[in-house]
Amino acid sequence: MRKRAFTALILCLLTTGCWDKVELEDRGFVVSIGLDKFQAQSGRLTLTGAEQDNQYTVTAVMPNGMDIKENAVSDKTKSVKSADSATVSGALRLIDMGSSQKLYLKQAKMLLWSESLLQDEKLFQQALDAMERSQDISRKMFLIASKEPAWKVLSAPLGGEPMLGVFMENFYKNNGGGGSILFRQILQKTISDLRSSGCTVMPVLEIKDLDHPEKKDASTDKAPEDTEASRIMLTGCAVIRNYTLAGYLNAIETRGYEWIGGHCRDAEISLPRAEEQWPMRVIESGAKFFFSEEGGALRCDVEIHVTGDLDEHHFTGASVSLDRMQVYAAEFETAIAGEITRTADILQKQWGADAYHFKESLRKKNSNLFQRYGEDWESSYRSMKIIPRVRVELVSAGSVR
Repeated sequence: MRKRAFTALILCLLTTGCWDKVELEDRGFVVSIGLDKFQAQSGRLTLTGAEQDNQYTVTAVMPNGMDIKENAVSDKTKSVKSADSATVSGALRLIDMGSSQKLYLKQAKMLLWSESLLQDEKLFQQALDAMERSQDISRKMFLIASKEPAWKVLSAPLGGEPMLGVFMENFYKNNGGGGSILFRQILQKTISDLRSSGCTVMPVLEIKDLDHPEKKDASTDKAPEDTEASRIMLTGCAVIRNYTLAGYLNAIETRGYEWIGGHCRDAEISLPRAEEQWPMRVIESGAKFFFSEEGGALRCDVEIHVTGDLDEHHFTGASVSLDRMQVYAAEFETAIAGEITRTADILQKQWGADAYHFKESLRKKNSNLFQRYGEDWESSYRSMKIIPRVRVELVSAGSVR
């Protein structure tokens, strides 16, 4: 009997209260964090007397507890706080000091990097190191780049669910992680990528009409309704090389990168034909690559296998012959190979950025070639031939009309 009473007491202690003595309503649960290179602007928290040392602007987005209790869905549902400091941790402490709630960072979903910070090698590396060392930051937090200041993007009214970190988490969950710019990047992988190959990529987020609020309806004097999906866009990816921004790939160029990654599930690729388009929806895609030597240089054969279906096309006749399907598949193979080659040319010849992590793959797959070409990898990578070998299998030709 005493054993049962003791067990019940322990269970009560484990399921009630907070071990660190901070009540739930006294916590400020940070959903999104934004990092900018410091630029002087009034109205932000800063440490008096140390303004000349500021290097970062850090923004934290938290849900507004009162509005959530009232089931409100508006821009007031989020609380956005920014601070300037010489360090990322210093700015977070300032935000904490200026808040009535204790900041809680372990639930943060998204880390937004501004272009200004990505262009500064020293500050980017220092900020990334701060994120890695922090015991309060999840290593699975999404990393996303923005050409606009991070504080500006996180403060923008989005309508519907206003907290960008929550939106992105649901977006990735509901879209499965496939598609040309639906790939996700997390903190731990970014750190690992930069250490192993010196390169990584981040999706680029854009908010439409960030500087141009929607026009009001003259008859009602109200702004037209909008949703997150029509305001938030992933427009490509940022390529980071040696802890600084090498450049951007647009949406199609990003898809050229993702074919090699084998993560284009649910993407759509279209071929223009006369007055119509032939769209193929990717059901599944995968990639394997093999290294060899040719003419005193490295060669990488990339085998891409794509399964898709062809729909939204008007076919004449009752059925489509196997030969005709093979013709369609061959044209898609050529188009995909072209996308891969164009993106590889940008990454290799323009930036020398091994965003594919070929060096690490070569080390694992072929130690002999790695010993010959790994020491001067930048030169070896720039001169390496990347040969895409694409096989498309069409499993459906859509509805016959």
